[in-house]
Amino acid sequence: MKTGESPVQEDDASEAGRKWRGVSRPQRDAARRHRLLEAGVELFGTQGYAATTVQGLCRQAGVSSRSFYECFSGREEVLETIYLEATRGIERRVMTLDIAAGDTAYEIIRRGVQAGVGPMLEDERLGLVLEIEAVGVSPELETRRRQMIAGIARAMDAMMLELIRRGLVPESPPGLIGLVAVGGMTEALVAHLNTPSAGRMPVPEFVDELARVITRMAGG
Repeated sequence: MKTGESPVQEDDASEAGRKWRGVSRPQRDAARRHRLLEAGVELFGTQGYAATTVQGLCRQAGVSSRSFYECFSGREEVLETIYLEATRGIERRVMTLDIAAGDTAYEIIRRGVQAGVGPMLEDERLGLVLEIEAVGVSPELETRRRQMIAGIARAMDAMMLELIRRGLVPESPPGLIGLVAVGGMTEALVAHLNTPSAGRMPVPEFVDELARVITRMAGG
């Protein structure tokens, strides 16, 4: 426990014995870890990473400081875990798009855009954490961020290669369209999230427009 941190009280019985109320220690640890990640999304996505303390995460999650350090080494590991789990999920969604034989280039690209930005539009806290709060925290996290961005770009490239194979868009240098698409979607998403709600484009229309721009960029 760090100096100045006071533990959030938990039932001591939950720390003793192999099972408590029929729940094993690994199950309890997994539940605490999940609550801490949820607390990270809430606090990092509302008050910001810099303003969030370990004690604040513990209070939000309802766990003790000791339990926190059994799950994570510090705030940055919570942030990194949220980032990695969310972006891996996005990459899987893009890689496993359901593409029908008669789909147009726009329809396929829109589905890819929805897979890429949908989770961050459905939960804006997550969008703020991934695209704003996680940026520039540390050299180590920046390295991981770049790796994950490259992974999502490769997934977008795989989608584009399928469009090329079907003759829906012209050939383009491998790797370029995916990187440009991901970079453009990221900047558009940040601008959208930073716009006051009253002045924002409705989410379906926002996704439509992103898909149209990328379709034109790809030559579809």
